[in-house]
Amino acid sequence: MTKKYLGHLLIICLFLLLTSFQQNKPIKSQIKWLCDSKWKKISKEEQREFDEKGNLVQWLQFTSNASICDTFKYEYEGKKIVKEYRTTCYSDLAKGTVTQNKYGTNDRLEEKQSFERKKLTKVSKFKFKSASDKYPYIREDYFDNEQNATTIANLKYDSRGNLIEEEQNVSGSWFGTFTYKFGSKNQLIYETGSVDGGVGLVERYYIYDKDILVKDSVRIPGSPTEFHVYETKKL
Repeated sequence: MTKKYLGHLLIICLFLLLTSFQQNKPIKSQIKWLCDSKWKKISKEEQREFDEKGNLVQWLQFTSNASICDTFKYEYEGKKIVKEYRTTCYSDLAKGTVTQNKYGTNDRLEEKQSFERKKLTKVSKFKFKSASDKYPYIREDYFDNEQNATTIANLKYDSRGNLIEEEQNVSGSWFGTFTYKFGSKNQLIYETGSVDGGVGLVERYYIYDKDILVKDSVRIPGSPTEFHVYETKKL
């Protein structure tokens, strides 16, 4: 899988899981563990911290030796994320990114501006079919002040407003398609992703117990299935 593909899945998964958490009772923290096929813990992969309102305020990702690699932090106005901060160990320069979210009518997210070292590097614009629509049907990504969008994503939702499909085109050509399914309690239970030049269809399954995410499994063609257990603490 390409780094771009992994990064895309990371952000989309974060958004969908964050939405799912905010629809349920607030929790204090959650640790994601890589496991073997019998669900025995091997190593800690991620840790999320929430405030008393159920908002995700910090998300840590770890390397295989348990050191912190990626750090995400979030600022809110009500339930709206207005700023996102990311620092990473994957970049040679360990660049930090700050993303500002701009909202419009009906608190709709209409634009995201990403900065690296105070330089604007990416703008994502969301388009709506009408002034009353809550959810965008297109996202356009502009990099490094380009006049034309490099990436255009077509977005589809279910009747409850959950994102169920994103078809991404890069420079006019198909890049990837990502799909999502939600259960009766509006929780993300299944997602797929496939990209141009990738490994094929990647599938992830989520398992809940008493409305709390407890396990997931990831099927990657040509590779062993990955298993994860979630350790959650409530407020």
